[in-house]
Amino acid sequence: FADPGFLRDQARRVLAFYLPRCIDEDAGGFVTSFADDGAILDPNGRHLVQQARYALGFALGHRFGLLPGCAEAAAHGLAFLRGP
Repeated sequence: FADPGFLRDQARRVLAFYLPRCIDEDAGGFVTSFADDGAILDPNGRHLVQQARYALGFALGHRFGLLPGCAEAAAHGLAFLRGP
């Protein structure tokens, strides 16, 4: 786990698992409950801490250039957290 390349690849793989399937365009925020195969387990659950973690994860993904779409995903999450 000390190899930066390995860590970047792992982070990229995690982000790729969630994007774009975690984006909820209808209700806002992120879907956060998935099975190992990517199937959505709870499409309506919204937890503040999970929403913030997703937004932070995508913001860091953008900062480190890990995956296209991270900036938009982070902005989507922040908009949801800020509310109407």
